[in-house]
Amino acid sequence: MKSFDYVRAGGIDEAVALLNAPGLTSRALAGGTDLMVMVRAGEVTFDRVVDISGVADMRRIWIDGTRLHIGAAVTFSELMRHPLVLRHARFLADAAQSVRTMQIENMATLGGNVANAAAAADTPPVLVCLDAQAVIATPGGRKRAPVADLLRGHLTNALPPGALICGFEFEALPASARSVFLKLGRRNALTISRINIAAVGRMGGDGRIDEARLVAGACFPRPRRAREVEAMLRGQPPSAELFRSAGQMMARLMVEESGRRWSTDYKSRALAAMVEEALETVLPPVMPAPDAEHVGEEAGQV
Repeated sequence: MKSFDYVRAGGIDEAVALLNAPGLTSRALAGGTDLMVMVRAGEVTFDRVVDISGVADMRRIWIDGTRLHIGAAVTFSELMRHPLVLRHARFLADAAQSVRTMQIENMATLGGNVANAAAAADTPPVLVCLDAQAVIATPGGRKRAPVADLLRGHLTNALPPGALICGFEFEALPASARSVFLKLGRRNALTISRINIAAVGRMGGDGRIDEARLVAGACFPRPRRAREVEAMLRGQPPSAELFRSAGQMMARLMVEESGRRWSTDYKSRALAAMVEEALETVLPPVMPAPDAEHVGEEAGQV
């Protein structure tokens, strides 16, 4: 393994300056759960790591009005337990918890999971489902970009050279919305996703679907909202037949975008079934209000 230097940043601006120091190839280090594995495999070379794990502004979680803000150096363990995340984006906590190993949960960070852009990463599909924006620090100042636009493919992101993701922000889910994160792997513990699903649903007072968001990870080239499926669902009353059609449509999109390989038949069936399960969870039928007179009769109040 190639030797390299280490420096610890005290703030975001200092970290960006260190990452852009002339004559050096530097990489940001937060949890290191992906970076150090790649170093040992000889897949990444650099002269210096810039440790951002102690930057206070990147370790915060707060809400401003209806927008939830999460620092890029927040760990999976913190995501799993923070009351604001549990209240306003529960499926993000569930995605972090799906790793199921304390060592990674305590070290892995939300920003690192996005910047590494692994196809099987679990939190990026949830952030895309939330229409989250990444807050990016560059030598020229701060800017924002949709997380969906940063993810270009497996281990490929669209960050400018020397840029640093310092946080994420998104609209908190309303109380009337439901969310779910589902994951399929080869085993229950320390598993890499073969398919994951992030979904949000909200029913209207008329018993029809008011909002549906669906994102599949690991089986698509990159996470994106399946707006074709979402459009089919909106305005419809929930039903097993509708959800089955949505799962089949999602499977067709996967084949169109990812192509066919030896595992395609299995993944198509699995993805369709997972979409059905997700929709059944986030889009339950709205039960009509009971007739007052009928209720009184059932209770013997005649």
